[in-house]
Amino acid sequence: MGLYSCGPRVYSYKFSMKESEMPDRLYYENDTLTLKFKFYFEGLMIRFSNKSGMPIKIKWDEIKITENGIDNKIKHVKITEDKSYIYKPPSIFPPKSVCNDLVVYANNIYYSKEYGKEKLKIKDMYPRDDRKQKRNFILNLKGQTISLHFPIEIKNVPYSWDFNFLIADITSKRKPGIINASDIIGALDVNALIFLIPSF
Repeated sequence: MGLYSCGPRVYSYKFSMKESEMPDRLYYENDTLTLKFKFYFEGLMIRFSNKSGMPIKIKWDEIKITENGIDNKIKHVKITEDKSYIYKPPSIFPPKSVCNDLVVYANNIYYSKEYGKEKLKIKDMYPRDDRKQKRNFILNLKGQTISLHFPIEIKNVPYSWDFNFLIADITSKRKPGIINASDIIGALDVNALIFLIPSF
């Protein structure tokens, strides 16, 4: 038998993009390329499409993410069902090709041992729950700005764009936890168990 308790609050973040025709759609397009963005807890996913009739070089080493005016070093990470690993994405993209790349803050990457093997782990870019951060701290992230500098090269001619994102809204909900009666029955009177069920 189990009783429900208050679990941590789980948070969702809504982003807007200044350069998008529809601010709540993280999307940019011109005659040369299409860029779609999606924020995950681990980092920023960039989907690049070469619309042009010529190869495009992405200058990955010059990509920058700036958060509230502070530059953050980044790494490119692949996440599969079996493992996550740092990699260097290809830089030359032929006409009509597509690339997906997850950009992660370098300071959020760490390694832990599991079953005798080191595994790459990624700290949340923004807290997904309030187990490690206070609720007020998380809610105060609303209004924070993130900028991405995206440079390319076509026929040895450089081009670049700066995209500006905003945390437009933060919502949360309780994730229910379970208290097993067997864990506490030895310490409390059975008739008192009802008082462990919180009111919301």
